[in-house]
Amino acid sequence: MRAQELILPSAALIDHWVNYNARFERAGNIVLPDTILVSDSDALAIATRTFPGVALRQIPNLYLQRELSAIAAGASPVPGRILYVLEPLRYSWPGASQAAEFDALDYLLANLDRLGNRSDWSIRLRPHPSDPARKYDKWLAKQQYPDITLDNSPSLAAAIGPSEWVAGCETTALVIALMAGRKAVSTLPPAAPLCRLPQTGLLHLHRLR
Repeated sequence: MRAQELILPSAALIDHWVNYNARFERAGNIVLPDTILVSDSDALAIATRTFPGVALRQIPNLYLQRELSAIAAGASPVPGRILYVLEPLRYSWPGASQAAEFDALDYLLANLDRLGNRSDWSIRLRPHPSDPARKYDKWLAKQQYPDITLDNSPSLAAAIGPSEWVAGCETTALVIALMAGRKAVSTLPPAAPLCRLPQTGLLHLHRLR
């Protein structure tokens, strides 16, 4: 808005695939920049639908390129290893008795057979950087599954590298994993809002049988 008042050109970079209008809304008013930058074809398609008449430009995603290079240079995927990338969800769904991210975790454990018929799954939980320390300790203590623990990898790329599957709700890590050739699955249960990630190839646990 200030740039408009000063008659200065403005540009904004959108680095995800959800809440496009909300990113430019303040106090009920939507103020758009002169140019919107996106970094992949899926984002470009969403921006084209959402912002008709606004100049759009697709630029390289240097962060994604760096992560993919690091994954390729790291460990190979181990059969049966699941990386669960956690994220704090700011909404809930009907009948939820706990925070939404815990319901999604429970849904995965209750439906592991949808990923494959094996009994030796190895599950690593990677907390979100904003999660408080020990947030998942009580949940982990209640689990009967023999091989489930927190991930201690030094980076997201190092955590994705040895994983056959990468699971989560609608985190960007799912997109990174998918583009790195891993199996990526959203664990949002049937009662939850639909996963908003648009990428072809992303699996949805509630649709698997």
